[in-house]
Amino acid sequence: MARDISSFVRAVCLEKPLPIKVKLETYQDEALSLLQEIRQDVLRIGINIDQSSRRVNNTTDYHEMQRDYQKMRDELDQLTGQIRQLMTAITPNIRL
Repeated sequence: MARDISSFVRAVCLEKPLPIKVKLETYQDEALSLLQEIRQDVLRIGINIDQSSRRVNNTTDYHEMQRDYQKMRDELDQLTGQIRQLMTAITPNIRL
């Protein structure tokens, strides 16, 4: 941030970038951490869906497909819980 008004006006007039100093609150740190976990989970679920799709096209073992489906369903339930945690961390005063 600019130290004073004149520094700010000078930077804007000369089209210089304004450095922004971001200080994260505790809930923001927690939210970022949860977002990283959710991102990893979504990527893993996507890989599982891709693998299952390949199996569906190459197999007739429907019991195996059913197990795969249940595994993905469990992962989606876990992801839903993480998203609820994230929403609670971001909006601590709002009841979800």
